[in-house]
Amino acid sequence: MTLRCLDMEALKAVPVTREPFAFFVVPGFVRPAVCADINRDYPKIAESGSFPVGQLCYERYFGDLIDEMASDGAGFFFRAGSGEEDSLVGHWFGCRLPAGQR
Repeated sequence: MTLRCLDMEALKAVPVTREPFAFFVVPGFVRPAVCADINRDYPKIAESGSFPVGQLCYERYFGDLIDEMASDGAGFFFRAGSGEEDSLVGHWFGCRLPAGQR
């Protein structure tokens, strides 16, 4: 399955850094050709916190990104456990700078 938004080969190619904790950075993981469309369709989140994706209003390309992250082609990278309820895609996070740093 070829994904339109996510470059799974780029993800598979990067090493995991183990110190000071396990993490990885994937340049180009979201394909550059769709970044502007996804950014345009990103949900408007006015406050900080964790928001269930089903409660957010967003447009097509952001929806495509969420669908791909939950798909069989990519979903196993975004699960914290073995069940659907363990998906890291289920919530989207809103962040903002503390007062006085805007």
